[in-house]
Amino acid sequence: EKRKGGKYHGQVNLLGVFYTKDNGVAARFSDTVEFDFENKKALEAWQQQPTFYYEKDVEGLPGVYTLKVAASSTDGHVAKMELPLEIDTYNGQKMGLSAITLSTNVRKVDQRAGGDTVESEDATPLVANGMQFLPSARTTFKKTDRVAVYAEFYEPALKAPELPKDLVVAVRMRLTDAKTGKVKLDSGVMRQNQIQAGQPVIPVALMIPVAKLDAGEYTCELGGGDTVGGQVRRVVRFIVE
Repeated sequence: EKRKGGKYHGQVNLLGVFYTKDNGVAARFSDTVEFDFENKKALEAWQQQPTFYYEKDVEGLPGVYTLKVAASSTDGHVAKMELPLEIDTYNGQKMGLSAITLSTNVRKVDQRAGGDTVESEDATPLVANGMQFLPSARTTFKKTDRVAVYAEFYEPALKAPELPKDLVVAVRMRLTDAKTGKVKLDSGVMRQNQIQAGQPVIPVALMIPVAKLDAGEYTCELGGGDTVGGQVRRVVRFIVE
């Protein structure tokens, strides 16, 4: 809508609901995203690619859910989507691994005083090696995209105030052609040298060389292990155009 001074304003209302198997409501969130433009030229420039990034943290208990999200704009248009969601049970007694996140938006974390902060009351930042990874809402990528994979390993042995003797944590990434089963990339075993006592969460981020992959569907397998018997593995699929 046009406002005084030639400025323009709009908003998108969001509603998300997590449904259980019996159609009960486990959690929900609502939010409003506002858009303000100084003039018509700025509005028209945005309309050339009218997209925005939205991220929201919601706490939930372990279980299987269906997430339904509805977005409505000020002009009455409504968009809906739903997807399955599973939260694993984790007892903290053995090595664990989060879901795998794909990202095409990577930025350096400014650690200087007064610099850009990654903290937000609505979203927990995904940070590894001084870089922040914004989750991608899509799993289909162009060969020109810069795609990263992010995950967090949970190592209970690191809860101790001192680093356990001879503890080694290693990770491995493999890319496989989903159609033929042929391995396209194998990172080999990579020892994690940044582990610290009292820090049981180990963030890991690796680049996926989509430019070197042929068009098609792939699986990205991320696994890890330690010298005290821990072994974990996750898989995510993606498509290269």
